[in-house]
Amino acid sequence: MDTERRYRLFLPAMLLGYVILQAALIPTLLLTYEEGVNLQVGYLINQGYKPYTQVFILAEPLFVWFVGLLGQFNLSPTGFKLVFLWFGLLLLVNTFIITRVLLGAQVALATIFLLATATAFLAEAASVTAVIPAMSVATLSLVFIFRYFAAKQALWLFTGGAMWGAALFLSTSALSAGLGALTFIIFLNSGVAKNTTLSPGRQATYKLAGAWLLGVLIALGIGIFLATPGIIFDHILKNHATIRENLPISQKENFTLIGQFVAFNFWLFLLVTYSLTRIYKESDHPLWIILIWGLLSFCWLMLQPALRVQDIAILLPSPAIIAGWGFVDMAHRLARYSRGMQINSARRRLLWIASSLLLLGFYLWVGWRQLNTFNFRDLDTKGDLTQLEQRPEIVDFIRRHTAPDDCVIIDDAALAIAAGRLPAPQLVGLSKERVMGGLITEETLAKLAQEHDCKAVLFSKRKYSRLLSDFNNWADKHYPNRQEFIRTKIYYQ
Repeated sequence: MDTERRYRLFLPAMLLGYVILQAALIPTLLLTYEEGVNLQVGYLINQGYKPYTQVFILAEPLFVWFVGLLGQFNLSPTGFKLVFLWFGLLLLVNTFIITRVLLGAQVALATIFLLATATAFLAEAASVTAVIPAMSVATLSLVFIFRYFAAKQALWLFTGGAMWGAALFLSTSALSAGLGALTFIIFLNSGVAKNTTLSPGRQATYKLAGAWLLGVLIALGIGIFLATPGIIFDHILKNHATIRENLPISQKENFTLIGQFVAFNFWLFLLVTYSLTRIYKESDHPLWIILIWGLLSFCWLMLQPALRVQDIAILLPSPAIIAGWGFVDMAHRLARYSRGMQINSARRRLLWIASSLLLLGFYLWVGWRQLNTFNFRDLDTKGDLTQLEQRPEIVDFIRRHTAPDDCVIIDDAALAIAAGRLPAPQLVGLSKERVMGGLITEETLAKLAQEHDCKAVLFSKRKYSRLLSDFNNWADKHYPNRQEFIRTKIYYQ
């Protein structure tokens, strides 16, 4: 029985292995700043505060609604992550379907193995952020487009457009997937399920794109109605416009972050390079359309004024598909080479098994080391490590000198979650985007701290606290007590 028939067995086995691996990893992964902010929003919504008007948040409304819904269950950070894990699972399934239709089940299986074990995906697939959920919903649009080519029913295109429109209300990072969806509609022929070729101009019709865009427009209309135009235009779009006006795009910083992403996922991009060298003379190979999708995602990232590490996860599906093809192609070439060796079939089989296990072990060992490096990527110096080791002491100090209901301002949202203390609703997320983007001033920050009678102020993250030097001076004068740890200052009453 060939792999095309066995995939129904292999796919559940891989997905189950992924879930087990993530369940083991989740407790060991450090909570990031962005996750801490989103958890704070969920907990504050549970206390009755309204997002946008009372709780400051830059995220899109569907994501905020979902986080607020989970907040009602008083889940721990691990509980949140276990829920978000299923978005990563959906992204794996969607990527498998897309790859299987385009390139067959062998490549699809290799693709989801490479994606599931990629360093960034392992670390961020269950993170409490909006990018992976948005991509998991947006890639459903591609799945439905393929379904249209197989069933010839325009409803699938309409539904695909609606899925992408919904994904935008999770995160605007789904924009690149929408551009990729239109690219698929334009270039893929109607026989995609059987014999995939690129056929620009022949099958790309206004009717197909129109059905997809109609779904997008209806989803956007419903979303704006449910979220209310005031929230969309007076808060979300206005705040993002203010950030873009005051915070210039740094192509150098963006390119550096993307370069680090490539380095952390070295094996993936090594196979991508191999694949492109194999197909560069085949102008109608389906991998080119996947490459276009990846390049569109790259361009979107380079246009961001304050690119974050988790945003770069939008790059993961397209390189994984290209790398999956390269992996299978390389395996087939090695198999043909081994058949030419002057050894019997039993020894050849033994050699294949031993080599495969050795390479798999090496791949997983290197991947584990990269995962640890990715997990501790913010620890640049020995002082950073010491600060992390002192976190239990810091958490204990905060808990001893403040009550659970007290307003406590902590520049590191992850530390605030560990301490179980929340800031004033308007002071969630004192990030670079908010401070340098002109959405809050230090004078306003001090005023709100007084109005909410915040019992303590803690500075521990240099990349955030260095933006708040005046507020630091205000806290030094306003609070009678001060406690210092390594790179951490606590002002308290």
